This record gives sequence, structure tokens and C-alpha cells, in this order.
Amino acid sequence: MRNLIGVALMVALMTVVTFVFPQHAGLTSIAITRARSQVTRKAAQVSINRPENGQVFYGAFTQTLSGEAKYGDGTAVPADRLRWSKTIGGKTTVIGTGGSVNETFSVGTYKLTLEALNAQNSAVGSASVSVTFYASIR
Repeated sequence: MRNLIGVALMVALMTVVTFVFPQHAGLTSIAITRARSQVTRKAAQVSINRPENGQVFYGAFTQTLSGEAKYGDGTAVPADRLRWSKTIGGKTTVIGTGGSVNETFSVGTYKLTLEALNAQNSAVGSASVSVTFYASIR
């Protein structure tokens, strides 16, 4: 073989590269291997502290939502990586970010979700609660 030939072969999680040299170069071949790391990350642990799941409100339409999250390695998720949303009637709306946000609701049953985001703004964990708002009792 007069020309340098490189062949790459993917085997499981290893990359194997073999170079074949012309015989007059003194070497016939070299194999270089590089292990590819595969990192498995645990999902973030997310909790909603307020409101509680199943809580019912009568005429109290502005509420403070609070929660927290830790990444799989135990470090706290920064406030700007906590995203709140509300879902009613199949429509989901982002409320805001942070460990604590204030939101005004209308009458109805809502699913409230807190998501922990990674550096790419992808959700890596979430928690949800259901709450109901009724008109005030008079």
C-alpha cells in the first residue's frame, strides 16, 4: 500500500483508528484507541413548597408560588434556572423564573409545574401540583 490509509471503526464506546504505512517507511501499522466517555446524569430533584397539591382557594386569585431543586450531584439549581408554568384547558403558559413568583389566577383548576433547567435551557427535572380557584363565598 503506497498511500497512507486511515480507517475509523466505532466499536461500542471505543473509537479505533488504524493507520497503514508504506513498507519502506519502517512501520507497517499503528493502532490508536481513545475511550469515549459516557456520562449518565441523574435527573434533578424538584419540589414545590407552595401551593400544596390539591389546595383550593376561594377568591384568593393572587398567589405566591415557591419551590426549589437540586441537580443530580446535589448542587442547588440557580434561581434563574427554575421555570414556572401553568396549564388550564390544555393551554400551557410560562409564568416566570425563580424560586418564588407571584401569579394572578382566574376561576378554574390549574396544573402548576416547576422545571429545573440545565445550561442549554433543557428541562432536567420537574414537579407539578394541581390547584383550584373558586369565586369567593358570600
